[in-house]
Amino acid sequence: MVASQLLVPLAVLVALGTAMIMDLPCAFKTEIPGFCGLIKKAHKVNVATVFNLNGTHFEGVRQNLTKADEALADVLRMKKKSELLAPLAKALESENCALSELKVICNGTKMESGCRLGRRGLQRSSLTLIKAIKKIVNEKQNNTIIAAEEEFLKGRQNGTNLIQDFARNVLKKTSLWYDRVVFAEFEAVSSYHLRQPICWLLRDSRVVRYPYDMYATTGRVMQNVDEHARKREKP
Repeated sequence: MVASQLLVPLAVLVALGTAMIMDLPCAFKTEIPGFCGLIKKAHKVNVATVFNLNGTHFEGVRQNLTKADEALADVLRMKKKSELLAPLAKALESENCALSELKVICNGTKMESGCRLGRRGLQRSSLTLIKAIKKIVNEKQNNTIIAAEEEFLKGRQNGTNLIQDFARNVLKKTSLWYDRVVFAEFEAVSSYHLRQPICWLLRDSRVVRYPYDMYATTGRVMQNVDEHARKREKP
């Protein structure tokens, strides 16, 4: 009963968000062929992923997907090509954070269907957004992304990690990543002693920690993040 009571409001909210984004016009159908379709495809995948992530333990993942979709809506509202990269990179950043959250939750003993379907959906939407980014960056940036893509395609194991590394390389090459995001490793408290990345967002010179930081070895990680924040605050 509780699960169904939680699921109905979630379904309603997702449906409303879907209708809003899908109804938004896209100003670049002619100027950038295929771009608008990629943005709406990524959103559709996110919607399906959210429906597969039931339960409070997936709340952090859903929050990141909500941020990604908000950024995609901003992309569709833009009128100038030069304005597209910032919100698109923000969407990819949020997808990457969602993958980090999911990896912590699904650490071996919790391989339920939500973990499997969530991972598949996040991988698909991340790759879709990278395709969209390739359509709007300059030639030099596109060449560096292609080089990162070649490295990604050479990989054979752990698709989630490979896609995350690929996405980070894309964000790094477009010069929109290190200014705002630090991916710090932390040790997950589990029988497997997994080491996973966690997202730390630096906003308004304040460090905002994402859920599941209770798993972190906070002394070493916070020292690195605080040092990064202090550097940002210097004039």
